[in-house]
Amino acid sequence: MAEAFRRRALGTGAVVGVLSAAGLAVLRADAPRLFAGLTRGHALPLLLLSIAAGIASLLLLARRSYLAVRITAALAVTGLLWGWAVGQYPDLLPGVTLAQAAATPAVLAATLGSLAVGTLLLVPSLWWLYRTFQRDQSRQQQSPR
Repeated sequence: MAEAFRRRALGTGAVVGVLSAAGLAVLRADAPRLFAGLTRGHALPLLLLSIAAGIASLLLLARRSYLAVRITAALAVTGLLWGWAVGQYPDLLPGVTLAQAAATPAVLAATLGSLAVGTLLLVPSLWWLYRTFQRDQSRQQQSPR
């Protein structure tokens, strides 16, 4: 089954690579400002990192180096996302700057408060869940067969 998924992943990776190259051509025609931000300046190294990591992922997958593929695939996605953000900077979206999109202090305080309450509820529940499953595992290991 792993071999079938590996073949599918290789085919999908090749298709995604071709579509990404075509996407850059479309980006050049439809969003020249973003295209310039991606291909000239600080975003270019991140874009190149994404391309290199994507190619490395395909090569590692072909060699069945599954653990290393996870790392290079994560690098490819990370490079693409950061490259996009750096290419757009200082705009978040066309016509919307980061300062314009920033939340007000009241919204930030409410968000921080809800995160604190959520943490107080979630952490004890997770601790209890993990403890329950660990206790069941230790009992199964100690019982004679």
